[in-house]
Amino acid sequence: MNYIALQKAQEELNLTPAEKERYDTLTAMHHLVMCMNDETAYMTWIWSVPDEASAYDLADIAKEKDEFDGVVRLFKKLWKKYAASDSGLCIGRTTY
Repeated sequence: MNYIALQKAQEELNLTPAEKERYDTLTAMHHLVMCMNDETAYMTWIWSVPDEASAYDLADIAKEKDEFDGVVRLFKKLWKKYAASDSGLCIGRTTY
């Protein structure tokens, strides 16, 4: 995910303060799912958040509170099932 492009696009999206908070949270959750050390987690995630999600994809989700709420519930389930284990996160070449 290109964070400079996301930041630039975020400025163009004209999000309300609540939408911006959801957008920022969604961006963080998306990054953490990509760091989960289990491909099944990511494959499940992309049913709700597009593969290779752009800033505009994330903004569309952030603008729809019900959709965002569903994505948060999914993230929590994935975190508990995949990331909370001893080697659940892979950041760079290190697993945590």
